[in-house]
Amino acid sequence: MRADKIRAAELLFDAIGNIDDRIIQEAQTAPTRKPVEKRKSFTAIIALAATLTLIASVFAATLIAKIVDSLNSAPDEGHLEDYGNASVETNASLSQTLLDAESSAIVIVEENDIDFFDGKTKIVWKQSGESDYRMVTLRSQADAAKLGKELKNQKQQIAPEDTESPECEVWITFGDGTVISPYLKTSAGNIGYAELFEYSPEIEPDADLTDLINDLISD
Repeated sequence: MRADKIRAAELLFDAIGNIDDRIIQEAQTAPTRKPVEKRKSFTAIIALAATLTLIASVFAATLIAKIVDSLNSAPDEGHLEDYGNASVETNASLSQTLLDAESSAIVIVEENDIDFFDGKTKIVWKQSGESDYRMVTLRSQADAAKLGKELKNQKQQIAPEDTESPECEVWITFGDGTVISPYLKTSAGNIGYAELFEYSPEIEPDADLTDLINDLISD
């Protein structure tokens, strides 16, 4: 048994001695070459990542700049300007909406023709310099309730230079003798009785009220 082990060892040493010297040389130099290649690959990856990050940053900065420019160049609300191929129109004031209104529901009356006690809510207006009034009687109590609710929400103060000589005077009569104007703050001192009183505007009706009144006086 011992002789077999010695013989096997001799054969192993002979085999090792017969290995080509080129193979041994490559085996000795391979470990030193691979780390160099790994370092080069790692360095290339870092450089590529930095380049991609720089490109992304430049793109993001350009995109943000374009968005800011578009916001700054967008038309202000309340003006008519071209924006691309579209137009942004100003919301008409309540006075202008009433002066431009055309509807079969509108009747032309004198103040003496207005019944302030018929239980019906009416919108009455008159252009400055005219003697006749235009009036629309609301169709239902539900419409009257909507109008009353919206009138209570008005809070926008009017500019001091616009407090005199309104282009169009507007009143709301509720059919129980009370009369108010959408251009006045809601208070006991701003309620008239069975007459279309003179007033100086205190507030500017907002777009919601203007749109509602436009709907109410339309056919």
